Amino acid sequence: GRGGGSELNGADDEASRTSLQAQKACLEAMRPALKALDALAKHQILRPAMQAMAAALESRLVLVHKDHFGGDGAQDQARTGVGAGMADESSAYIAGFEAALGGLLQEHISRMPHDSPFVAKALKELAARLVRSYVSHVALVRPLSEAGRLRMAQDMASFEMAVSQISKVSELGRSYAELRAFRQLLFLGEQREAPTVAALLHQTVSDALRPSTITNHCFTQAPQTLSSPHDHLRVSHKAYVEWLVVGVPLPPPCPPVRPPPMAVLANIPADSGAAREACAWAAAQSSLDAYAQRCSAEHVAPEEVYVAMSAGGPPLVEGYLANYGRK
Repeated sequence: GRGGGSELNGADDEASRTSLQAQKACLEAMRPALKALDALAKHQILRPAMQAMAAALESRLVLVHKDHFGGDGAQDQARTGVGAGMADESSAYIAGFEAALGGLLQEHISRMPHDSPFVAKALKELAARLVRSYVSHVALVRPLSEAGRLRMAQDMASFEMAVSQISKVSELGRSYAELRAFRQLLFLGEQREAPTVAALLHQTVSDALRPSTITNHCFTQAPQTLSSPHDHLRVSHKAYVEWLVVGVPLPPPCPPVRPPPMAVLANIPADSGAAREACAWAAAQSSLDAYAQRCSAEHVAPEEVYVAMSAGGPPLVEGYLANYGRK
């Protein structure tokens, strides 16, 4: 009776243990092959697909520079079909971005295995890259009027909603924080006036704002004779932002941009985004120096934007680089 039941239970337990051990042994034996498949999926399939999607969507974002943000509401409406009284409508480039993203969502992204951690991570990285690229592009927009700032803020809200279809924007960390902070930066001035360059350089809105975002936005208040960094380097908006955000080398004949002589750079990898931020300031400083030389040759005093940026730029960049390892 009881002895036979105990023997049967013992045999069952032994069989279960043997089965579990066999499963573990199989998994261990398969682990190298599974790792190789994962690497293949990530590097040979997923990464090129994400890079292609990023390039396709960024080609829509760069069209912000074909738009006009420098006039009053009536002028903007005449040029773009979107005016100050049409705040619920986005600019044409945003509509194009939304359409391109809709196609990618339907044809490609919706068919990906979203329960895969690799896919989820890749989509998160794609969304973060798009956010950084967009912020870098809108920071370069000049001229920028009050009506233009209002429309840009609306565009940024539409962009945020669109990108949330790729990945939760609230989980994008500093990229998302910078997007929200830049919208605040647009209205940092008093009585709806544009914030002064000094106020921009000493902003306390967020430490997620990259120095290049702030300094490039300062050029919106510069005279035409003071070139934005990409113009000074004689490269396109697209090439400049791809270099700044992704690290794509600047095209010839533009020489390599050397970082400024800052001691804090000693512990920062030369191919990092932080190092490119330092180089971006070097390009801005070179443009400021060229402007000062032009003013000296013409015997006129440089405008306040030059004085404020020359004084406030270096400490802004050095402070950012000093905090780089803690972010």
